[in-house]
Amino acid sequence: MKYLVAALMVCGASAAAQDIPFSTDATQSCINQTQGDKRDCIGLSADVCLATDFGMSTYGMMACVGQELEFWEQKLSEYYQSGLMRSAKWDAELAQMEMTPLQQAQTLTNAMDHFIQFRENTCAYQANVYAGGTIMGPITVNCYLNMTADFALTLAGTWSD
Repeated sequence: MKYLVAALMVCGASAAAQDIPFSTDATQSCINQTQGDKRDCIGLSADVCLATDFGMSTYGMMACVGQELEFWEQKLSEYYQSGLMRSAKWDAELAQMEMTPLQQAQTLTNAMDHFIQFRENTCAYQANVYAGGTIMGPITVNCYLNMTADFALTLAGTWSD
């Protein structure tokens, strides 16, 4: 599985070097306009790319979905860093009030670590159904996209203002 993930990363990097028809506009617009659950926004930009001639090949599928995965990986990182700062502040405030800190920052770090392992195992399980087939790559990157975006939105909603 680690080799497949490395191949997906190379595919994403190669695709970024090419002139692929990808833009985050559809996903970002949905996120900005949706008041409730933003999970319906996941994959919208990849879908636009997949609808082009470029997105019809296995390589194109992986590149289109891989580009949106990079978008959600960045969002996940942003929400995680924000959550860490807020958690550390919350723990410090509780300590000043002579209350036992909840260890929010450590709990969030643990959650992220476990999520990464869970995502890798879940996506490996899904992909292994298609072991040896060309669809294995697109299945894997799509799994990574959906799980990453879902967890990013979970973190974003935890500390909503």
